[in-house]
Amino acid sequence: MADDGFPRDESGLRGCEWCGGRIVQPATGRRRRYCKPGHREMAYRARATQRRVDEAVKAVRPPAPPVAGEACPYCRNVVDGLVQHLRQCPDRPDSSVDETQQTGSIS
Repeated sequence: MADDGFPRDESGLRGCEWCGGRIVQPATGRRRRYCKPGHREMAYRARATQRRVDEAVKAVRPPAPPVAGEACPYCRNVVDGLVQHLRQCPDRPDSSVDETQQTGSIS
């Protein structure tokens, strides 16, 4: 019998997936996985909660870092906007004047 990670009793029968307790199996039909209906419900709620947590974490987690040599699309938009602003800015320093000459120092 393959080890599926579920606890088994001395006769080799699998226990309840929620509490590990003994399960009385019916003579016919599907094999039971839980000893009580309440344990089945609690297991379902735990799985549903975990699924919602995983989805929330996935929604909040930042995207994977870009591949080396590629710029992040957000950063690329910021840089492009800054370059465009600097090209159109009326207060743009003259390209022939060094920044240290214009302000006196770099801070």
